Amino acid sequence: MKSSELGRKSGLPVTAADLSAQEAGATLDQQSVLAAPHSRKPPKGLIDAPSAPSSAAVPTALVTGGHKNEPHFAAFMRVENLSLEITRSGEVSTVQQPALCGKGHNCTMVTAVLLDAQGQPNLLIKGGNTRAAHTMRGRAYVSGGMIGGRWDVNIGADPAGIAKKVGIAEVAEEVGAQVLKGGAFSLGEKLVPTMPSASTEADLPVGVIAKLDAGTSITGDGSGMELVGLMKQLVLPADQALAASRKGEISEGGRFEAYTRRFLDKLGYVPELGAYVFDLPPSLRAAFKQNGTLGLGAPVDPRKLSVEGGHESAADISHAPSGAPAPVANAAAVNGVKFLETQAVQVPDFGVMFDAKTDHAVLDSSGQTTLIGKVHPNQILHLDHDLAKLAIYYQDPMQGPMVRFEDVERPIMAAKGTVLADEIAYKNENYALVRKDLAEVKVALPLPTTLSPDELQAKAKDLDTSLLAAKQAKLALKERGIDAELTKLGSPVFASPGQSDLQFHFLAAELQAPPADKRGFIPLSEALRLVRTEGQGDAGTEAALLRLADALGWVPSLGMSAQRAKKLAGLD
Repeated sequence: MKSSELGRKSGLPVTAADLSAQEAGATLDQQSVLAAPHSRKPPKGLIDAPSAPSSAAVPTALVTGGHKNEPHFAAFMRVENLSLEITRSGEVSTVQQPALCGKGHNCTMVTAVLLDAQGQPNLLIKGGNTRAAHTMRGRAYVSGGMIGGRWDVNIGADPAGIAKKVGIAEVAEEVGAQVLKGGAFSLGEKLVPTMPSASTEADLPVGVIAKLDAGTSITGDGSGMELVGLMKQLVLPADQALAASRKGEISEGGRFEAYTRRFLDKLGYVPELGAYVFDLPPSLRAAFKQNGTLGLGAPVDPRKLSVEGGHESAADISHAPSGAPAPVANAAAVNGVKFLETQAVQVPDFGVMFDAKTDHAVLDSSGQTTLIGKVHPNQILHLDHDLAKLAIYYQDPMQGPMVRFEDVERPIMAAKGTVLADEIAYKNENYALVRKDLAEVKVALPLPTTLSPDELQAKAKDLDTSLLAAKQAKLALKERGIDAELTKLGSPVFASPGQSDLQFHFLAAELQAPPADKRGFIPLSEALRLVRTEGQGDAGTEAALLRLADALGWVPSLGMSAQRAKKLAGLD
């Protein structure tokens, strides 16, 4: 059954149409600037191996000491002022490193799946997600968003177990759903950084099999940011949900795509075939066994979970308000935000922290603004740049796409294992200073830290950040001596819009012939495995790899092209 037919026949409450242009915001489309994958002209001559980027690190570099100074900013969110001692080849240097931190540092982020009558997975997404950081990059205030929550306190002796309970509670609060008994799964044991160049935040992703019962209500957690009456359930077939995210219609798109694909792999579901591996021919089952979940353990068939078996309870951890949520006039019409009070705290060589009070607003076509009357604190780090994840790759006839993984330094991640270690509840994280990642380009934006949030909104409204990212990535390739056309891999996404306006852009550069020196190039599936099991890269890295695989028609869980997989499955 095609996904479009599934959406019509599933009987689920909300369809793809609910991700409207008003809610999701206009999608940036600059494909005319970037060549399509099959229209690129081969470069002249053999491309040699790329030289190390300017951000590359000496692999032996270590953080060997350090301490915290008086913070640059301290409230619910804070900007630490860290002094780190870094040793490279026996030489010790001290660097000052600002780091954006939230209480608990880490988050539980949830991928919720509903099974339809045919047992097909559909993604349950939080509608009515509000993020003021969106507007500071010219994007819509309201969009689809991920279910999840920050670890506001030390979560105790069993962080992984508590993370599941946090996820179950957030599903109930944010989308009014329950989790089937035994239907909560960890999607990797290592924390996944969200924006490691600026923040200590990292995710412990959880996947849940959810069910919707008649009469359940969305309560939210009682905070001002979550607006009851605006929040709703969005349900999309798996392939449509991933496509919507790539168009920029889901706020935390990179994290959503990374963890959604993790969960689908864990469930043995291959979206390129619209089928579970358990139902595929032996040749494809063998291919999945070799690649499969890419480090997440044996797959679990969700269709074997009984709806009659009850549901998981997280009443002991829920922080939603008791009783029915109070109605808010005009909540469903909210489409904007108003900054009522703002204190700007400049952090040298870093960004500006806005300590603000905001209210949800209804903006009509005449420019009239109506405030909702739910004033709440909003602390946002504004950066004058974005980051572009640049996948440099070539095609190997036997192994498929080969991507370059490079050494980069992440002082903030190393600080979590040293200077900040006493604050960290869950220790299973990659604390190495030097780690593997895709090439990363810092995309300078004409959005200085001296502007107010309102001024940023006005200036960013007509700013084409995708075009700027493409131009600056092209220059970065030229500096490496690489003559390759760039392909844009979907729309940019916010790294973590609850704390910053930083966006990731995803670009690919194909080498038309294998380089003479192949060091650093590894199979795409292996790169995904390193992210999932060793904590290499970050959530944006995983999303970039998945977008590249999709653009190339490559199925990482099978280690083959989608065309070949369809032929073996008898679908060609």
